[in-house]
Amino acid sequence: MDNHTLDLEQKLWELHSHPEQLDEVLQILTTTELYCLGEVVENVADPDGSDLILTSWEDVDGNTFIPCFTSYDNMGTILEEDTSYVLLQGHDLFTLVNDDVVIINPELSNELVLHREDLNKLARH
Repeated sequence: MDNHTLDLEQKLWELHSHPEQLDEVLQILTTTELYCLGEVVENVADPDGSDLILTSWEDVDGNTFIPCFTSYDNMGTILEEDTSYVLLQGHDLFTLVNDDVVIINPELSNELVLHREDLNKLARH
């Protein structure tokens, strides 16, 4: 892991006891490469183009979210099989997802749930 990712990991751990650091964590997320489940597929209508399809998961209440991870190791902790993923800069991800909920490191102790208002703020940076 590079220093930027290590800094983010540390901030995510600290966030649980220091929620006032959320804005700083969100700022770091915009410049971090995130491991997002999904794949790039050929666009049938435009042979020179491609589409990014992000995978959604469902929580126990039936709410969907887009799972993303701060490292390959974190992703591997949750997934037991080979799964397609793409690396996206945080800012690029946040401009793509619109009104979806994104969960960074789902099911891990440093999980961070980003709702529409967080994502809208991040997409503007």
